[in-house]
Amino acid sequence: MVRRFAAGLAAVAALSVAAQAADVPYTILLDGRPLTARTAGTGAVSRNGVLFIDVVIATKTFSGLLTFADAGNTVRLSIQHHTAIFRIGSKTARFDGKPRTLPGAPFKLDGDFYVPLQTVARVGGATLAIDAKAHEARLGVRPFASMAGLPGTPPPPATPSAAVLTLLPSGSVDSQGTLHAHLVVTNSSNVPVSLEFPNGGRVAFVVSRDGTIVWDSTRGMVFNMIVGFKTIAPKDSVTYDGDWTGYGALPPGNYQLTARLLTRKPLVTAPVEIPAAPHPGAS
Repeated sequence: MVRRFAAGLAAVAALSVAAQAADVPYTILLDGRPLTARTAGTGAVSRNGVLFIDVVIATKTFSGLLTFADAGNTVRLSIQHHTAIFRIGSKTARFDGKPRTLPGAPFKLDGDFYVPLQTVARVGGATLAIDAKAHEARLGVRPFASMAGLPGTPPPPATPSAAVLTLLPSGSVDSQGTLHAHLVVTNSSNVPVSLEFPNGGRVAFVVSRDGTIVWDSTRGMVFNMIVGFKTIAPKDSVTYDGDWTGYGALPPGNYQLTARLLTRKPLVTAPVEIPAAPHPGAS
């Protein structure tokens, strides 16, 4: 029995090593230059024939916006007017609100979140050419940033590159049935990040059930039109809160919480499940 158990452990370890060995680092070239200075590839890896990219590097490449949710297991990537939501281990993503099957499921490697490069290129409207022999991928990205400054072109929104921001929403319910919603915004970079708010609003919390909104914390509110700023120091966080006393009056069901940071270009989190409200007679 002991020998069989040991043999089983050895087989599992061998499979794990084999799976790791199957990962092939790739270099991604943009205009003929590597995206990063990493020596072993540039934040890209081929796994089971599918090329994946570190989502943070992808976001910087396309000057996009990135937010994390679900304890870092879900990311929302926005590039220009398109948004994709990826979840670790799931081959189904949400592209502009609609489900889309991925060529491979996202995964974490050395703490980094990897998503299929093919899908990211599609979100960013880029061309992609893969050289399997040279272990290289060539991206052709539309020059969105270069349009700024052209005659008649408005300046881009003064929002940070959200590749450095992590947005984590959460909700708790007290014995009175009041929902306490929270949004923790963390600057994961090594430089300060300045958030610009176009008015007095800072965050909107939305509760929904089966896609139907049952509460929006900003509904009926009027904000002053004074522009505000909030600077978050490197590796620091700021928390925004909101309470809803009416949550306990809702019928039992599965409810989800979404948070929207009301910056110049709003940042929206992926939905998270929230606890059910206590009801009289419930065991």
